This record gives sequence, C-alpha cells and structure tokens, in this order.
Amino acid sequence: VGGVGGVDGVGGEGMSVAIASDTTLTVTLQVPRWFVVPVSVVESSGSAIMQKILDVSVPKFLAQLQTDYAKWSAGEVRDTMDEDLG
Repeated sequence: VGGVGGVDGVGGEGMSVAIASDTTLTVTLQVPRWFVVPVSVVESSGSAIMQKILDVSVPKFLAQLQTDYAKWSAGEVRDTMDEDLG
C-alpha cells in the first residue's frame, strides 16, 4: 500500500489534491513435488520479497506521477519520456 500527499500548487485556492494508491498483489505458485523446501517457506519468502518490491516501487511511481501532473497542469510539456527518470 502506497500513497502520496497533496500536490503543491495544484487544485486552486484552498483546494487540496492528493494521489493515493492501494495496491494488492496475488501470486500463485506451483512447487514441484520433489522440491525439498516446505511450500510455506517458499510462500512466505516470496510474499516478503514481493511486498518489499511494492513498498519501494509504488511510492516512487506515485511521486513521479505527482511531479508529472504538476508540470502538465502548469502547462509544462516534456520533450522526452526519460528526462526526469533516474
């Protein structure tokens, strides 16, 4: 679950604008019968890894979206897609 607060200067006088996200990810895993590690260990490890990936990537995405929206709403147009990525 990720979220970004108000967008400065966007939304008019006294109006607060927010970008928020509620992300749910479901992964189905089939483990071969010969696999010696218990399925519960594989599931819990996989869930922890996926949660960490979401914890990092969703806030970064929302922050970039917030920046891009603020530029767009101010009339600024980017010439290249990867100008602000980094």
